[in-house]
Amino acid sequence: MGYQLGIDIGTTYTAAAIHRDGKTEMLGLGNRAMQVPSVLYLTPGGEFLVGDAAEARAAAEPEGVVREFKRRIGDPVPILVGGTPFSAEALTAKLLARVVKVATEREGERPEAITVSHPANWGEFKTDLLRQSFRLADLADVQTCTEPEAAAVSYAARQRVADGECVAVYDLGGGTFDAAVLRNGQGRFSVLGTPEGIEHLGGVDFDEALFQHVLRSIGADEMSFDPDDPEVVWTLGRLRRECVEAKELLSADTEAVVTVALGQSRTTVRLTRGEFEDMLRPTIEETVGTMRRVLRSANVEIGQVSAFVLVGGSSRIPLITEVLISAFGRPLAIDTHPKHDIALGAALLAAGGAEPGAVPAASAPALTPLGTDLVPPPPPPPPDEARVLPRPDRPSARTGRGGGFPRSRRSAVLAAVIVAIAAAGAVTYAVWPDNGSSPALATTKTPSPTRSSEARTTPTTHPALPPNMMLIARSVGTGPNSIWSVPTTGGVGKSLTDGKHDDGLPVMSRDRTLFAYVRGASQTKGSTVRLMNTDGTDDRSLFRSRNPQCPSERRPAFRPHSTDLAMQCWFGAGHVALDLVTRDGRIKSTLIPAKGQGLVGDPTFSPSGDQIAFWQRPAGSDNTRIATVPSTPGSVPTAVTNGLARDDNPAWSPKGNLIAFSRTVGRNSDIYLYDVSTTHVTRLTTGPQIETDPSWSPDGNRIAYMKGPSTDTQVWITNVSGSLNPHPLSPTRTGATERWQAWSAR
Repeated sequence: MGYQLGIDIGTTYTAAAIHRDGKTEMLGLGNRAMQVPSVLYLTPGGEFLVGDAAEARAAAEPEGVVREFKRRIGDPVPILVGGTPFSAEALTAKLLARVVKVATEREGERPEAITVSHPANWGEFKTDLLRQSFRLADLADVQTCTEPEAAAVSYAARQRVADGECVAVYDLGGGTFDAAVLRNGQGRFSVLGTPEGIEHLGGVDFDEALFQHVLRSIGADEMSFDPDDPEVVWTLGRLRRECVEAKELLSADTEAVVTVALGQSRTTVRLTRGEFEDMLRPTIEETVGTMRRVLRSANVEIGQVSAFVLVGGSSRIPLITEVLISAFGRPLAIDTHPKHDIALGAALLAAGGAEPGAVPAASAPALTPLGTDLVPPPPPPPPDEARVLPRPDRPSARTGRGGGFPRSRRSAVLAAVIVAIAAAGAVTYAVWPDNGSSPALATTKTPSPTRSSEARTTPTTHPALPPNMMLIARSVGTGPNSIWSVPTTGGVGKSLTDGKHDDGLPVMSRDRTLFAYVRGASQTKGSTVRLMNTDGTDDRSLFRSRNPQCPSERRPAFRPHSTDLAMQCWFGAGHVALDLVTRDGRIKSTLIPAKGQGLVGDPTFSPSGDQIAFWQRPAGSDNTRIATVPSTPGSVPTAVTNGLARDDNPAWSPKGNLIAFSRTVGRNSDIYLYDVSTTHVTRLTTGPQIETDPSWSPDGNRIAYMKGPSTDTQVWITNVSGSLNPHPLSPTRTGATERWQAWSAR
């Protein structure tokens, strides 16, 4: 049976989703995440690199790189790429062709139907130009939809909406803003009034505002730099990337520091969230004005809107929550991955295109209203993990051709898809209630699931650990280790385990809602792995009883895109296996057998989930090395360090470009970085004390590590680039030993 493909071409990122056999899930396009940068690079041979591969060339060869070309669709002036002129439509075609090629390779066949989204304010002229891209990419059977329509479909797949209720879509992405209102009326949804958008407003504009602010802070002017000087181009490009990272950090923290290196001078600029919000406030107020016009055109009173659905990566900025609650006083619903919603909705629309028309109201069950007290959040999947949605009824394959349905037919399809999804059952979005308090995810406790010897289901209504918190093992005096969640700015934190056992070696899931730890962490025999939600609830063992296939369980790692873990199983007599284990305590397969490969330990997954790094001690050797292996049984490991020292504790960066590890030479240990692309190894820390067991911050810009002798270790934090600024996690620590920190997933 065939499948349908939904594509969201964003100004800064492109995402795709597929619908097959009743399931809709994200299609992994990038090395670091499901989405891929909307970036192209023209090689000297005339070939285009797309996404991550193009981004990797941007710093060294910026003249061959092009980005943000979606904004130029409809502009008659060609875009020069490496000295060659291209239309924005031709560049879009290159990106589309690559997405379809990835889907075809992954699924084994071309999609039978494709839906591509576009901004709500595009008229027929730009939409026709988008269809030209389809033809240039040699794509047939493609339809289009607006981005708010796709977002609404994705929302309806997760949250039931009662008859007569309206939802407003607030879509703020990398380059555009879109607003629309939809209503469920007697079993069908319809777009009300005229959707609007602001074409040149999004995350890239916020990046530029921050970049100009930093330049002004150091008394510099971009116009004073020579744009033809390669070193200047590289330096300014790096500064822009620093500003983007600072912007993202300010959504989770109250301040950020940008390192500025221009010529021989080096300085830093400290930014606060308040300063950043002052820059954005006028433009955010402009989006509120647009939303008010859309509501007026729809003839909808604000009290009739059950929720504002926030999509697009820039909708995560805390100021937006504050402004929208103040302006409209309605609940805000935001998915855990706002960059994925439009692609998922587009895939559902592609699947629903088979039989356009309405589903009778009688076929849908009674729908539950979305009130301000409806607050249980969804099970948040990892940032780059596939999500499964219900499949709408679809009696036969789509047979239409051409560039998409007219708006009237598309509205009917939209109605059919949303109502069919609602009838199938839904997963609840996270909702911020309009109670006047600061916006925060409200949670509802649910009882622990019923356990059986066959399987156990993990509770799914638990909040994620904030990115400014990490897990550590802490002990006082000669007492046992226990697991704590601790602010990265210091402080006591909260104890998660009972302190009666030797608990340590915590590792976190990608979505930060679950962690695994080892009970008996300091032992070499008889240790067991346990799972717990990061809010401290539902502590349970991975295996219900001792598994004879794994006599001693050691530190695991959560695999992206699945519910599997890679885990060490110690067998005695120096034999260690590396297995894939499910979260309900079942060994699926053995990646590295217990004999023949030497000792192995501390697995860590690449962000794409297709590679594992680990330390390896070959038989007969006293040294260890870092090795990688594809995460499929039967694969052969490849050594990436030389094994001339003791290399261990690898941790793969969330960005996918580096593997941090500790190297011991004699009695001294330091943190080193292995560059996955260049294979270069560089030394990060140079302290006189032992420094081991690195753990990356969620943004990939900092590393936490253990420092000190084994009897009195302390957690320290350092930046990866620019000013390292090493400092202890707890400057006023007294009498406690800190170790085995987990800041992000391994």
